[in-house]
Amino acid sequence: MDHSLIDRIKQHGPVILARAQRLFLLTALVVIAVYLYRHRVALGALLTPTTVGIGVLASVGFALIHVVVGLSLFRLHRALGLQMPLVDSLAVYMRRIPARFIPGGIWHTAARFADLTVQGNAQLQDVRKLFVAEVLLVATAGMCACLFGALLLPAGSLAHRAALAMGVAGVGSAVLLLGRLARPQRQQVLLAGCGYVLVWSSAAVIFQWCGEAVAVLGTARACGPGDLGAVYLISAVLGNLAVFAPQGWGVAEASFNLINCRDMPLHAVLAVFLLFRLSSMAGDLMGYGVWMALRHRLAHRPPTA
Repeated sequence: MDHSLIDRIKQHGPVILARAQRLFLLTALVVIAVYLYRHRVALGALLTPTTVGIGVLASVGFALIHVVVGLSLFRLHRALGLQMPLVDSLAVYMRRIPARFIPGGIWHTAARFADLTVQGNAQLQDVRKLFVAEVLLVATAGMCACLFGALLLPAGSLAHRAALAMGVAGVGSAVLLLGRLARPQRQQVLLAGCGYVLVWSSAAVIFQWCGEAVAVLGTARACGPGDLGAVYLISAVLGNLAVFAPQGWGVAEASFNLINCRDMPLHAVLAVFLLFRLSSMAGDLMGYGVWMALRHRLAHRPPTA
């Protein structure tokens, strides 16, 4: 291990991270602006009282989801031996939200790890530990997809089979992950997993809202209530595995269109995803804005355990 490299990171890290954060934020805003411009026609068609109302509620839901993810990461930090106060753990997650929009898919995790390294809570050899969160995120998504799919999708359909396969993969990944940990660590990881299950279930419900709110879904229903959320979870797993795509953009849409059991034209699928992603963006910016507003007060808080 090159200790001089770690020392240089600790010495120059704060300045580099401050510049990187501004660059991340600028890049994220540019990506959002391009996304909105490219979909301006579809966006105009979506601006109805119903969709706007659903979008506002969904944005608040996504902002609250960030809190749940932050709490889950706090549990994971404890399980992996990265001891830090709850507020600090939340701050590491919240202030790196803009990195979620940068193409590459891994930059939010990489930025969080850089923060933890500079703060002395992690070392370079601990980089594999931070990806435990990504494994757990995808594993719980697969298990939620299996549960929703088994209950809500027609037996024998492509989506139903895909959901069952993802459930097997999700359970297998979780078992392998937990098998490598001691009992106290497993308890923390299980608590984090419960948080992720809540996150994915909430995302599925929000997607279902968006789907039902889009007027172009006046097509034949080959599935029952909640089917859109179930298929979304399957496509979200595939999107998360595509590390080159920020938040699975493009991959999730294509996967959803391939396996969806409703008679939905492609423009309807894209309209639902557009409303869903716009709500997600608004929730991301809302969560980041709350942290920006509170960061100075949190920086001067009394130390907590």
